[in-house]
Amino acid sequence: MNRAELKALKCRPKRLRAVSFKPLRRRQLPKPLQQLGGPRLSHSGLLEVADDLCVLFLVRSGETRVRRAFFGYLFQQTQRGLLPLLILHYHPSHKGVHVLVNCKTTRDYTERQLPGAPELALHAPTALDPENQQDRNQLISLFCERCGIRIAPDDEQLL
Repeated sequence: MNRAELKALKCRPKRLRAVSFKPLRRRQLPKPLQQLGGPRLSHSGLLEVADDLCVLFLVRSGETRVRRAFFGYLFQQTQRGLLPLLILHYHPSHKGVHVLVNCKTTRDYTERQLPGAPELALHAPTALDPENQQDRNQLISLFCERCGIRIAPDDEQLL
């Protein structure tokens, strides 16, 4: 995917509605995430934001803030499966907020994560806690801002 294609997808109208998290069991999600699961993971489920675009949010819990993490995925639904366009990672232990982008590469990432994809650091508060609901909402809002997704007006907790 090239930058123009990615920008066109970002500019398309998208809207996110109600996000709630539940425990994640293995094989509950489609490829490329079917192997994820366990007592420390919770997820939002695939949430449709446009005709062929969906998002997914994952939170990994831990005893301390540095053991926790947050992940946001933007997928395009294709006939061959889910194509990841952007993955936001937040690891309080070492990297802060960064994104992997399906851009400037010739690899086909359909039903895969984004290994070897370009990685960009984002400016965000450094002391966010993925288990804290307000901080989690802040990470979701940052993800939506970067992906060009409008948050539905009735979801004021995310604004």
